[in-house]
Amino acid sequence: YSLRNSLKGIENICQANGLIRCHRSFFVNLNMIKIIRRTPQGVFAEIDHAGVENIPVSKTYEETVLSRFNSR
Repeated sequence: YSLRNSLKGIENICQANGLIRCHRSFFVNLNMIKIIRRTPQGVFAEIDHAGVENIPVSKTYEETVLSRFNSR
């Protein structure tokens, strides 16, 4: 089946399943974040899984991601 929807359209479903929006193109599972690192290029979430590159955290979602990460 082909599904066509925006990330905004599936955001509620993702949040209900433990994912959080961290960038306009990314959701991340908070339980898989090892550390959140601030670099000169921006903020990145390092994932606790081999072969997965760091996930960018945009300024729009930074405060929400940091507060949810620190409260877990």
